[in-house]
Amino acid sequence: MISVGTIIQKFAVTRFALIKIDIEGSEQELFDGPTEWLARTDAIIIEFHPTVVDYPRLTSLVSSSGFRYIPAHSVFPENMDCFTKLK
Repeated sequence: MISVGTIIQKFAVTRFALIKIDIEGSEQELFDGPTEWLARTDAIIIEFHPTVVDYPRLTSLVSSSGFRYIPAHSVFPENMDCFTKLK
């Protein structure tokens, strides 16, 4: 596994327009680690695994980092959880 911090450093990333996260139940580990990359991110599409992670806490954590939360299946039947940066 490569950390987001490593990706930022190795590729000199200053901004993520969109991050898609599909890490099969490891969402808890991602968001329990350093999250300063959220400040560089405009939008996130994520597949949470609510039976494995603390889903309410993770959606709240991302939302509290300046994102609007769009719940899965709320726009169309198959949409994943999404977050867009509040402006």
